Amino acid sequence: MRVVFLIVLFSSNSFSLIGDWKTYTSKRNVRGITFFNKTIWAATTGGAFCFHPLDSTFEEFTTSEGLRSTSLTSVTSGINGTLVFGSSNGILHFYDPQSKLWRYDFSLKETQSANVEIRRLHMLGDTLTVCSDIGVSLFSLSRFLFLETYTRFGISSNQFSGNVNDILYSNDKVFVATDAGIAVANAHSSNLLFPAEWQTYNSSNGLPAAPIYSLTDRKSTRLNSSH
Repeated sequence: MRVVFLIVLFSSNSFSLIGDWKTYTSKRNVRGITFFNKTIWAATTGGAFCFHPLDSTFEEFTTSEGLRSTSLTSVTSGINGTLVFGSSNGILHFYDPQSKLWRYDFSLKETQSANVEIRRLHMLGDTLTVCSDIGVSLFSLSRFLFLETYTRFGISSNQFSGNVNDILYSNDKVFVATDAGIAVANAHSSNLLFPAEWQTYNSSNGLPAAPIYSLTDRKSTRLNSSH
């Protein structure tokens, strides 16, 4: 019996003949949504998608289209046209729909020993507010860097640490929703890094329940939100 060995050599671009590789994920679990330029953008546990109501078309985004993580938790948009997606491992994704270019910030992911989930994003002018496992972080879009992070709220036994779910500015106050309760401070304070600047409220202060996941005020101007 004669055995024939067939050796096939592929050139570096041979696979391009069968098309480009694409990642397919389920996007049924929506974690955040925002409206921008007559388009609906959603962050899901399987990536992102946008819906164009004018022609009823969809676009999907996974690692094939530029995401560094498909486990997205939040999305918001700014006046400069930039969309920002947060992820469960702390990566910020910045996307320009006009140029179709991506930028990323890995600071939260790289400075912590464990994954830092970004829970909510808000935009106010040039500042992106990031609510995450470690606290409230302020990110400058023009300088493309984090400015400061508030990690502790209140003093003594009523102090809260991290685990921030939402933030709201109303009537010259800043309200922070956390797993432990609500923290409140003067929005014009020059040192919100100092825990004593914050007053905390939990069940011992009459708050019915915690965690607090979302904040709203019908009389206030709400930040561009991911929810």
